[in-house]
Amino acid sequence: MKKFLALLAALCLLMPSAVAEENILPAVQPLVDVTATAVMLTGEQIQPDQTMSDTLVQAILQAGLKQGLYTAFDMNNIAWRDSYLTSAYAVPFGLTGEVAELASYAFMGVRPMAIDESDDGRAVRILGDIYQADGPLDTLTTEQYAQVQWLDRRAVVELRAYPEYPEAPTGWRIASFVLDAEWEMEDAAQSYFAETMAEYVNAEWGFSIQYPAVFGEEAITMEENGIAGALDGASFRVERLENTQGWTTETLLAHYKQETPGAEANMNDITGLGKVTAVAEKQVQVRMLVVTDAYIYQVQLSYDESLSKDFSLYSDYMINSFTVDELGQG
Repeated sequence: MKKFLALLAALCLLMPSAVAEENILPAVQPLVDVTATAVMLTGEQIQPDQTMSDTLVQAILQAGLKQGLYTAFDMNNIAWRDSYLTSAYAVPFGLTGEVAELASYAFMGVRPMAIDESDDGRAVRILGDIYQADGPLDTLTTEQYAQVQWLDRRAVVELRAYPEYPEAPTGWRIASFVLDAEWEMEDAAQSYFAETMAEYVNAEWGFSIQYPAVFGEEAITMEENGIAGALDGASFRVERLENTQGWTTETLLAHYKQETPGAEANMNDITGLGKVTAVAEKQVQVRMLVVTDAYIYQVQLSYDESLSKDFSLYSDYMINSFTVDELGQG
């Protein structure tokens, strides 16, 4: 369970139906992100058929303003505001008067992991992880991607079609937005793992890892002390080396950082895993390692900056799944 939760926090690819991804997600994502921000800032949720509190509605309106969904003039026009809220949310609300400023603000959004659409096409359920960042994931630079925080909170968002309201901003209304639906998320995660990730286990050398299944069989090379994979623009290697120079995780991290000016290094004090990330000549290089008295267990992942949207989070997934039997990690 510990490994499952760690891996779940690092999920990074969509697995929606093609129709939902192409026709629905682009329209509703901004509204879903605004709602995620408001729910996380207030600690309140949207329950079916229950009236939203003034606190939550205030936060939704302010988050929508900051994220560019409308102007301050519109927001403070009560008639426009009521019409907008009615078209965006399928639950009652009771806000009147001016909208107060948020005491604090940070962009938070939902990274969809699974999307289910009803047979009649009038209901959609989005399951995803909540993150905090400088903006939507598809707008971030490589450096900003490296700073994305996965908040270990999962959301289930229920939407209902609203075609009878032509002024609706998306054609969909949010009917509920609830957090931490573990069973639904676990089902989605298991499907994700089976379809998107591959596992390498080296029982002889005592380590294992999950790596992206985009490295198919034709891209994989089994080596004497590990595994390697190569694609156009991306590669990885996992290996065990003898520790002949008495390195520790801390000293080896410092060595790699000194070798590459501008590299960032960090270590997880609980797991003992170290990570070094560097960007040079439009290539991102990530090195993950565990050092014992006898061996160095090491993962190297390199990819073009243009692939950062997927591979920056793949690296988090890989380090969370990296298991070293000698230390009982994972």
